[in-house]
Amino acid sequence: MIKMLPNPDKLDVDINGLHWFRILIGLSFGTFGLLVFSSPIIKALNGGLRELLGMIGCGPLGLLIIGMGVGLSFYKSGVTLDFDADTITEWSGIFHWRKKKEHPLKDFGRVTLKHYERTSGPDSISEINKRTSTHSAYTAALEGSGKKIILMDWREKEPVSKKAKEVASFLKVPLIDSSERKEVVTTAEDWDEILDE
Repeated sequence: MIKMLPNPDKLDVDINGLHWFRILIGLSFGTFGLLVFSSPIIKALNGGLRELLGMIGCGPLGLLIIGMGVGLSFYKSGVTLDFDADTITEWSGIFHWRKKKEHPLKDFGRVTLKHYERTSGPDSISEINKRTSTHSAYTAALEGSGKKIILMDWREKEPVSKKAKEVASFLKVPLIDSSERKEVVTTAEDWDEILDE
């Protein structure tokens, strides 16, 4: 998801995909953790030393599983492009606890869109599945002076292409699309014409 911040010189690019899926898995973990945490407590209220020992053992485990659920549900990562501060900030974390890394905006001069074949290997644990599978994937990245920030990596081209175009047009930098057989370059001047239409 890309959202314009209240300041027109700032753009927030959310890198994570499948939010609904991560939230669903996280809620499942959280619910299971709550059951592990609360069931010995309920039994301990009815009395019994064995239930009390179960509470001591299951309590920390339940809290750990709940923590994993919260982490899965609310972890986000992204990039903030800021013309005023002349920076690109990579960020990741939960809620307001975010790790940030800033780069000068001038170090990035192009957005790239590429196609590649993603390969998943055989199952090394059970060795039942000896086959490898391959599927197409697309990646959009902000590149320049030896640095690269992945904006999106996905199986379908349309959402990746859309994100690459939005970031390139916002920064008014060239978009190098090598996702098809022929490389297509949209220059910074082309963005002015496209946006005026």
